[in-house]
Amino acid sequence: MYYTYILRCQDNSLYTGITTDLKRRMQEHFSRTVTSAQNIRYATNLKNWKLLGNRKTEC
Repeated sequence: MYYTYILRCQDNSLYTGITTDLKRRMQEHFSRTVTSAQNIRYATNLKNWKLLGNRKTEC
């Protein structure tokens, strides 16, 4: 199963992501251990999330 999620960043922009482990991914974002160049903005809160099925069948 996959989750899609939307985060509000400290510069008030939105970041959208996909993961199989939402709890782990949120911990990475909020502890600032995410290495993606887009996450230089740093997440401040989770705005929304949705549980999806298998990634191959949803795309």
